Amino acid sequence: MSAKKKHPDKNIHTQIEQEIIDKNISSKFVWIITFLFFSVSIFGILHHEMWRDELQSWLVAKDAHSIAELFKNSTYEGHPMGWYLLLFFVNIFTSSPFAMQILNVLIGTAFIFLFVKHSGFSLLQIVLFVFGYYSLFEFTQIARSYNLELLLLASFCVLYKNASKNMWPIFVSLILLANISAFGLLFAICFGTLFYVDMFFNISNKFNSNISTKKIVAVSLLFLVGIIFSIIQIKPERGNLVSTEISSLLDLERLETIISRVYNSFFLLPDISLLPHWNFSGTMRLDSHNIPLYFIFSCIIIICTSLIFYRKPLLLFFYLTIIIGIIILCDVTFLLSVRYVGRIFIAYIFILWIAKYFPEFHFENSINRFFAISGKKIQSVFLLIVLSFQLVAGILYYYNDFKLPFSGSQEIANFIRQQHLDTIPIVGSQDYAVSPLSALLDKNIFYPESKSFGSFIIWDNQLRKHQNPDFDIVFASLDSVMGNINKQTLLILNALPSGPEGKLEHAFITPTIKLDLIHQSENSMVADEYYYLYLATKVKQ
Repeated sequence: MSAKKKHPDKNIHTQIEQEIIDKNISSKFVWIITFLFFSVSIFGILHHEMWRDELQSWLVAKDAHSIAELFKNSTYEGHPMGWYLLLFFVNIFTSSPFAMQILNVLIGTAFIFLFVKHSGFSLLQIVLFVFGYYSLFEFTQIARSYNLELLLLASFCVLYKNASKNMWPIFVSLILLANISAFGLLFAICFGTLFYVDMFFNISNKFNSNISTKKIVAVSLLFLVGIIFSIIQIKPERGNLVSTEISSLLDLERLETIISRVYNSFFLLPDISLLPHWNFSGTMRLDSHNIPLYFIFSCIIIICTSLIFYRKPLLLFFYLTIIIGIIILCDVTFLLSVRYVGRIFIAYIFILWIAKYFPEFHFENSINRFFAISGKKIQSVFLLIVLSFQLVAGILYYYNDFKLPFSGSQEIANFIRQQHLDTIPIVGSQDYAVSPLSALLDKNIFYPESKSFGSFIIWDNQLRKHQNPDFDIVFASLDSVMGNINKQTLLILNALPSGPEGKLEHAFITPTIKLDLIHQSENSMVADEYYYLYLATKVKQ
């Protein structure tokens, strides 16, 4: 590739900055869009029943009575402590999980404010993104750490406008980002490296020679410590149930499956077809016959987005690096859900954001010029098409979450409280599916999988002695918990057991223990969070 870069002088750079300023949305629209997003999000969470992944984080934080205990509780989570630490402090003031939803909406609203005010996208593009699938539904209605990642990435982009002056706050935001999730770590490493490359070559003309060596060394050491601390927390413990096999990268069929999900992360069509169910695992109706087609679509998307960055080679390099990193992370863990693979789309948006700070590379070679011009021509059209699909997906999922229970756990918890049954012991299986009830009832549950009372799930195959206990093991656990003391115990299952006469609704499971099905919840967007509530009663022989 023969290329020659023309460094723009200060006048040209000033013109570029002025063009960016001219594109900024007026303050009136910034506040209107932000307020609308906040209002719609608050209304949404009032009708959103939290599922197990949301409440797992809450329980990890709630059951910690010190920072050291929080670190211990999160050992098997596969995430750094950032989000858990925030929830730990929230738990000081309230034991209600609803506080976590409010916190997530506030973080999401702060991100939207920065995005609308500073991103430089057109008003139409902003509206489509703000009320699209990721912003409206996946990252805001579902209270996890995703919005915190977006807020820190947005902070990086805003601060980068005066990169030389904002070196300390930029790297503080990246250190915090690295300690939110494994994907946050990947973003932090890539954007941090981008900063160093830009500083060394001054590609964006945002750096001057006045930055002291001591400052660079101090910031770099702090950044390195933050990265190492994140890696220590993410590194899976022995016996962790989450698969992290590097050898899986050699499995070409598995790699093809992961790459095929890139298409879904942009257009969301395969997942929309599953409505009213939410494809929480990414594997629902994963048809091997469609994977080659989706793989081709995914490759086309990667090529198109790469063309868009072609005229800014440094950003193209880091965009492709992030894609490779996300594919590797998803491959070794086999995390196929759009909330994971969708980070590729998120990377695309944020690199588009900071692209305005970098001048175009002027190619002498006609082929390279053709690619650069083609990418520039398709940029707006491609983004509008993608964001339009995501707007439709966001509205559909938001509506279904309003119309249907997202999880059946809230209904069961409400019934238990209404019937004043929350004072008696509870046995529950499968443990991961039943664990939301522990948070909603603020009560430990006996899990047959680990043969102990607990709240959050510890993903240790040594502790979880029975990964998939049959009903005989569950009934034996029930008998053990009742013993000679408890005359009544609740049993919560996420699958309806069957007996010789069909589905088990009223039956003796031992000569002295009678089971009665007293409530059931079979309407949930999360397909395996249906619940069957039994009252177990000791009966005299």
